[in-house]
Amino acid sequence: MSTATAYPMGSDYVEALYNTKVCFKDPALAGGEVILNLQGIPKAISGNFASVFTVDGTDDRRWAVKCFTRRVPDQSLRYQAISQALSDVHSPWRVDFQYLPEGILCKGQWYPAVKMEWIEATSLIPYLERNLGDAAALAQLAEKFVSLVGDLARHGIGHGDLQHGNLLVTPSGDLKLIDYDGMFVPGLAALGPSEAGLPNYQSPLRSNKSWGPDVDRFSSWVISASLAALTLDSSLWAVLHRDGEEALLFKKADFLDRDNSPARTALLSSENPKLWAIVGDIDFLWSGDLRDVPPLTSPSDHPATPVPASGAAGSGLPEWMRDVSVAPAESSAPSIGAGWISTHLPSAPTAELTPPSRRARTATGALLASALALCAATAVSPALAEAAEAAGALLTLGTALGISAIPYRSLPTVKEMRRATAVAATRRATVRDALAEVHAQATLVQKLERQRLQEQAKAEQKAAKAHAEERSDLDAIAKRTGRTVEAIGKRLAQLGIQESHEMQRALGPLQREHIERTMRHSTIAAAHIYGIGPSLAGRLAAHGIHSAADVRAARSLTFVPGIGEKKHADLQAWANRVEIHARANAPSALPTAQATTIRLKYRGLQDDLTAKRSLTEADSIKASAEARDRWAAVHASTDGELAALAAHFSQQRQERETALARARSAAGTADWHLESAKRELHRYRNVRYRKYLKRLVTG
Repeated sequence: MSTATAYPMGSDYVEALYNTKVCFKDPALAGGEVILNLQGIPKAISGNFASVFTVDGTDDRRWAVKCFTRRVPDQSLRYQAISQALSDVHSPWRVDFQYLPEGILCKGQWYPAVKMEWIEATSLIPYLERNLGDAAALAQLAEKFVSLVGDLARHGIGHGDLQHGNLLVTPSGDLKLIDYDGMFVPGLAALGPSEAGLPNYQSPLRSNKSWGPDVDRFSSWVISASLAALTLDSSLWAVLHRDGEEALLFKKADFLDRDNSPARTALLSSENPKLWAIVGDIDFLWSGDLRDVPPLTSPSDHPATPVPASGAAGSGLPEWMRDVSVAPAESSAPSIGAGWISTHLPSAPTAELTPPSRRARTATGALLASALALCAATAVSPALAEAAEAAGALLTLGTALGISAIPYRSLPTVKEMRRATAVAATRRATVRDALAEVHAQATLVQKLERQRLQEQAKAEQKAAKAHAEERSDLDAIAKRTGRTVEAIGKRLAQLGIQESHEMQRALGPLQREHIERTMRHSTIAAAHIYGIGPSLAGRLAAHGIHSAADVRAARSLTFVPGIGEKKHADLQAWANRVEIHARANAPSALPTAQATTIRLKYRGLQDDLTAKRSLTEADSIKASAEARDRWAAVHASTDGELAALAAHFSQQRQERETALARARSAAGTADWHLESAKRELHRYRNVRYRKYLKRLVTG
């Protein structure tokens, strides 16, 4: 296991990855093929403390290999604990993950690496954008996310950075969780967190004390609520999400200011009651204590989270999570009023009709009897059916009815009923006016919110553009630096090869000179060659053949008397032995002075390149700092604009919502008064003119 405190740079790993048979020990990686960029260089995805490379392994699987560029405290302990914990997890969301203590050989030393299975899948945000409007697909995704969170909880694991970038959707619809670097697993409690998570998914209250198996509770509710809301109303995406944002529907600003939360306001402004329910069921996200946030997968004590019957699917989840796959029904805004109160009040006593007086009964009865007699006579005798008589009969009947109505209207009960009817009519008009005022004030609130969102969007777009341009400047600086450092790294790697070649070139002449000198000094006369005595040696010398070098140079020696093919072959064999011995004893290294000169030459070149690399990196740091300073003023200005907008609209909204609250209160009071008037009017349900006539006749 490497104990290095300084780690190679990304360019150093690039050099090492040209030969995977040497740089990897892992059987799946050793001899694998590294994915290259358009320039034919191993393609790297660089982060704050690592570079990630893609390797097509010898096991026919693709792997992501993370190579560290700086030391992280307790790195080995964390990764080993995470790797061990995940080895016992066989869940659909898991991808193969292994910490390799001796992961990659670079610059002659082994360094740790992480091997993670490469997943062919789509990131969460692109998947959502492709499936907006497909409620069934989003509902299934929400269900699988709840299952994923529950599985993490059952294993006592906390991801630590639960957010869209670490959630992938496979072509089959499975949900995969990646990036396990900051995980909490049993055994790591004492170390504390290694990262804080993406801010748009974390509570402003999160701290090192939040570290533990419950670290994902807040972010799991944020994601679940977003998925459920989009299932119910996909138009929320266009309202609350901006291209390039590291968020779904909720953002850090939503959790910093509950009353001015754009996401909360958008859900409450909807006409779908299930979206209102979501807001109510996640209200604990704005609590002052993270301990108030319940687990997504088990019952909570929060009153807005109903606990279903034992064994029900989605146990412990609010209705909008259990019923998220059901298409929302047509709904309207809730009615304002207290009708539900009046239905629980005791019934008012029924008002009874006051009996008519004897005089009224006698007079009305006589008139009615006369009128009825005339009508009967008219019907029986056509001779009497003259117009005058018929008119008289009808007049008599009408007079009788009219006279009977006078005492009816004068009855105290009838007078009370007429007053109650008038009051109810007045209060109906008051309620209509009050509801119209509520509608008008609600329209003003919505108009103000649309204006706020438009103004905020413009300011946020301006701020986002500034941040994007800053990132572009910093990326340009980093790319320039990277290219220069990479070129220097290649040059440094080449210097070692060039030095070796130059040493070899300088050594060659010395070795050849030694061999030639040995061959010249090895004489036939001094050698003991079988069959070649002094006489033959003298004859050879007479023909200029004195040494092994002369024998090697001569094509044939048979022209010398006494030297046949056999003796010629013996002489050649002797010369070969002399040469082999000379080569074996030739110098294998340059003289110290000459070797030192060459080494010093290349050390100088290496020092120059190293200094150039350090200067390049220092210039990059300086240029980046200057760029950040330039953009800091721009960001301060855009932040100021956003703060001013927030303050302005906060005041405006407070005024509008105060007026809306007053209108709703007035409408509620008017509705209560109307219900009271209707209840009072209901007392007179038995007071009817026909009943009065009946009692006039029957007594």
